[in-house]
Amino acid sequence: MLLGTADKVLAKPKEEVKFMEDMAPEGMAALMAAGLPFGFGNLGNTCYMNSTLHVLKTAQEFSETVKSAASVSDPLVRETQNVFKKMESATDVIEPHAFWERLKQRKPEFGQMSPQGGFMQQDAEECLTELLNCVNSAVKTPDGKGLADETFGIEMQTETKLAAEEGGSEEPVVRTEKFLKLACHIQGNKMQEDGTLKGATDMLPQGIMHGLEGSLEKAQPTVKYFNN
Repeated sequence: MLLGTADKVLAKPKEEVKFMEDMAPEGMAALMAAGLPFGFGNLGNTCYMNSTLHVLKTAQEFSETVKSAASVSDPLVRETQNVFKKMESATDVIEPHAFWERLKQRKPEFGQMSPQGGFMQQDAEECLTELLNCVNSAVKTPDGKGLADETFGIEMQTETKLAAEEGGSEEPVVRTEKFLKLACHIQGNKMQEDGTLKGATDMLPQGIMHGLEGSLEKAQPTVKYFNN
């Protein structure tokens, strides 16, 4: 016995569903014209590099300024210009070999090989930092500021104070610092006093808040030590 109210049978779509991988180059070109960029091929654990290029291309003001910058002498930034242009005109998967070679020349760690013979996985944050620093030096705004600083730079007030377990009696040091990015620290669960596991990073705001706090060790000039 069937209970409930019978719904209408779903009608067959009027137009046949097409998947991107089954489309002809002309159809892919139409998607490109609509603003959907092609992806990058994996050149050997290069997902860190591919994701960095993708996220910077979506920052329209930044990518347009980089792409149109004249007389750029930095080879890595020139290849960044070429990649951004290819992303707007490609009709197939992009394989940024020239960019990767320049990146490895600038930072040889990205060319490290694993014992098995393939390229090792690398950190996207390191790739982003390296590329932003290069662009900052090579591409300037009309008022002479580095493009990365102008586009992504933020100013934050930082406070450094002595930890409570160290006495915590001195006045905190407050200063304004400039940053190009916010760090998102992801941490796992920690054992609590009641034996449960809690504290894992579940949401992006949590990770950012973790990244805004930290501890460091430094010399304390006001403390004097005497030898007997």
